[in-house]
Amino acid sequence: MAYEGARHQTADQMRAVLHLPSDSAAWRIEVSTELNTANALWAQKGFPFKEDYIKLVKDIYSAIK
Repeated sequence: MAYEGARHQTADQMRAVLHLPSDSAAWRIEVSTELNTANALWAQKGFPFKEDYIKLVKDIYSAIK
């Protein structure tokens, strides 16, 4: 989920370390296993998350109920 919100140099570095393809839509399709973890993203109180990020982590990761 952190990668999904990353942009520019940060996203490039995360993609390189995780060996992800440059097309994130293709990466989501290629995932063929389910990973159940207890994790969280902790942001500064009042941090203005972009609506498209909130929708993505809700729809793809079921992270927001």
